[in-house]
Amino acid sequence: MEDITEQKPLLLLGCGKMGFAMLDGWLKAGISPKKIHVIEPNKTIRKNLESYHIHLYENMQQAYHKGPAILLLAVKPQSLDEFKGVLSPLRDEQTLVISIAVGKTLDYLADCFGEKQPLIRTMPNTPAQISQGITALCANDYVSPILRKQAETLLSAIGETLWVEEKYMDIVSALSGSGPAWLFLLTETMEKAAIDLGLPAELASTLARKTMEGSAALMQASPHLSPAELRQAVTSPKGTTYEAMKILQGEEGWQNIITQAMTASVKRAFEISKE
Repeated sequence: MEDITEQKPLLLLGCGKMGFAMLDGWLKAGISPKKIHVIEPNKTIRKNLESYHIHLYENMQQAYHKGPAILLLAVKPQSLDEFKGVLSPLRDEQTLVISIAVGKTLDYLADCFGEKQPLIRTMPNTPAQISQGITALCANDYVSPILRKQAETLLSAIGETLWVEEKYMDIVSALSGSGPAWLFLLTETMEKAAIDLGLPAELASTLARKTMEGSAALMQASPHLSPAELRQAVTSPKGTTYEAMKILQGEEGWQNIITQAMTASVKRAFEISKE
């Protein structure tokens, strides 16, 4: 990874699951721990981070205040509201601010830091914990091509990146942000159904997990085929999968349920933006 902290440090606000995934990715990519400053109120998390030899702070008042190269806001949207009043010392137009807070718009961030602050809003997802995530980004007009490249470099440590228009971010949140939960729930449901039908629990768990893992790998290895085409290849006319698809694709089936779930997720993201 190129050194984007040559003159100034990288400041991470919040080191929960996603914050830690990014921290771990940066260290593995070669960023010096001496260049990383982390603000984390949770004492247990700070204790667990001591072995990484980074700069640790309990709160903003203790932290580095001279304007980091990049400030990454890795906190939940409700927590960001709590920090809003103490972010003013970091109103440095030379600092790139990157936020992963769901629903918090570029306008909201501009209200926190100032209209001319370079701001990037992102939506990563939990596969970032194994560097297999996908992160969508959108930026305001003060983010230069160089800063865009720096953001891509940082976030590529946890997976792939792509740029989108901000108007799509709430839908992105429902699709790739919440999407892993849909897959985990499906796996959980298939496992339970197999157990209820008489399969031993351990066997059901193994088959459900490996089916999901293998299917995802097949989809990745088949970019020339759409998900619909891959599904159709499994579904023989009047066969066992065909009978299952009649249920899943019915009026009360899984397709409509997922659409309703994603719609609810988008609605909630919009509500958060107004809170």
